[in-house]
Amino acid sequence: MSVVVWLAGGAAILAALDQLLLWAERNGWVYWRKTKGRRGGIGDAFFRVQASVDPRAEQVLEAKQTKKREDRAAGDPPSINS
Repeated sequence: MSVVVWLAGGAAILAALDQLLLWAERNGWVYWRKTKGRRGGIGDAFFRVQASVDPRAEQVLEAKQTKKREDRAAGDPPSINS
């Protein structure tokens, strides 16, 4: 019987944690389930390493940076793919 109580308690804690994270997501503090996060971070770092070796990747990197600068200058919101 105590195993059932432990499992039910664990499920209740996980459900409460999920609801807490959904609330934090609605406030814009975290990305949990409903909102996709920004792309970038570690992927950009690996792409920069590849760009130092592959000239085609360097051209793509320069094009992405140019697009970001143009978007910022135009006042457009950042796109997901940039």
